[in-house]
Amino acid sequence: MIDLQDVLAARDRIRGIVAVTPCPLSEPFSELCGARIHFKLENLHRTGSFKERGAANKFALLTPDERKRGVVAASAGNHAQGVAINAQRLGIQATIVMPETAPLSKVQATRKLGAQIVLSGNNYDDAYAEARRLQQERGFVFIHAFDDDAIIAGQGTAALEILEQVPDVKSIIVPVGGGGLVPNLLTGNIDATVLYSDEYAKDPTFISKEDLVEQSDIVIVGVPHRAYRTLVVPGRVQLVDLWGVIPSRKLD
Repeated sequence: MIDLQDVLAARDRIRGIVAVTPCPLSEPFSELCGARIHFKLENLHRTGSFKERGAANKFALLTPDERKRGVVAASAGNHAQGVAINAQRLGIQATIVMPETAPLSKVQATRKLGAQIVLSGNNYDDAYAEARRLQQERGFVFIHAFDDDAIIAGQGTAALEILEQVPDVKSIIVPVGGGGLVPNLLTGNIDATVLYSDEYAKDPTFISKEDLVEQSDIVIVGVPHRAYRTLVVPGRVQLVDLWGVIPSRKLD
């Protein structure tokens, strides 16, 4: 489990490595919603995603021996590039397992950053299984896309920036995949609203709005079970509300 101090420490580690992205006011959306709406422009990172944050923090914590062993990760795109760019920066061998269905642009961008690409299976779970096999076979350090405290703490640095850039922020609307981003918004005492893809509704472990699951001091609504651990923040009473299901095609 992580807390605010872990996120603050992560910010110190990645300062000067990962860009501080702006959070400007959007006049059109503010007028449309009848409230002040800001957008946190995480797309301005070199790889176009906040995933650079978590990867940078994770790499900063690797021991010299772990760096020599090299790393392996499973991803369909954004985490892959976050791992690759940080491995390239530190001169660490990186192997990224991606589904055969991964977008060609993501595969090419990751390869361009110096990572060795292995295409395996039709989805993330297949790629994950192959990455774990390579970890055991070759002794790589596995860099999880979301279920890792260092990754989560690194992603949470975005929340610290939001608090500084928009000090009177009342609520943050956040998309959730693995759950590596949203828990750190909770450490900042901010209400979080979750957006998720309709693909999750097909997951047999999906936790629906009608079947609330409570653990520790947090209630989680509308997330796949595999992402559940990353969302449990002890000592923080918080309801992550279900905003709505977004058709996966609209997230591309």
